[in-house]
Amino acid sequence: MNIYIVSFLVIILSQGLFFLWAYLNQSDKITDLSYGGSFFLFVSFLFFQYSSRTTYQTILFLMISIWAIRLAGFLYLRIQKMGRDKRFDYIRKSAISFLGFWVMQAISIIILSLSFIRSFTHVNVGDVSIISLAGFVIWSIGMLLEVVSDYQKSQFKKLTKPPTPFIQSGLYSFVQFPNYLGEILVWIGIFIYCISSNGGAYWYTVISPLWIIFILVKFSGIPPIEKSREEDYGGLESYQHYIGRVRKLIPYVY
Repeated sequence: MNIYIVSFLVIILSQGLFFLWAYLNQSDKITDLSYGGSFFLFVSFLFFQYSSRTTYQTILFLMISIWAIRLAGFLYLRIQKMGRDKRFDYIRKSAISFLGFWVMQAISIIILSLSFIRSFTHVNVGDVSIISLAGFVIWSIGMLLEVVSDYQKSQFKKLTKPPTPFIQSGLYSFVQFPNYLGEILVWIGIFIYCISSNGGAYWYTVISPLWIIFILVKFSGIPPIEKSREEDYGGLESYQHYIGRVRKLIPYVY
């Protein structure tokens, strides 16, 4: 069977099982965990079932696994503290509405996976090249931004008397959403890393980084957070000054 069909079936099946558990238990404790967890399970399936386990493929496996495990662990610890994710309060009890979230997540995983599926399954993958190294460097910068920004935000929330009700220090003094900038760079890095094995005929895989940019900038990333912040801090002069001074993702640009 075609590897893409197998991959899509594995992803859809895993999301269906996660949905059933979350809906039947009316719990969010596996919902955030499932995103990164799904990537780790899927990339492990590709690596151990299909790849030749070359140095190139091993590095790629570690890149995706490190990102996925870090994200899943971070979100799982966060939901353990929160108890529930308020974003799902209006859809959790409706099977159809709640299923919509899992369908969207399955679509996202499929689209993002397009960038690396062939790199694990193509028998003639090349050695690590300069282009691959460039992708690895971009991925590393993205991972560093994610880890540092998440740490800085968690430390800020622990302050008993924060200087302002919202974080605007550290990486957040350069851009409003450094964690999302890191996430975008991670997937740009993975796409570039895989270019050499994907070949010119597979340039459609550029949809992967474009998709994560669209999702974070226009859909489920920045917009709902901006709306929530505006409700909480919109009346504060310090907040209006902050969003007027600091760009969203790219310093001095956007």
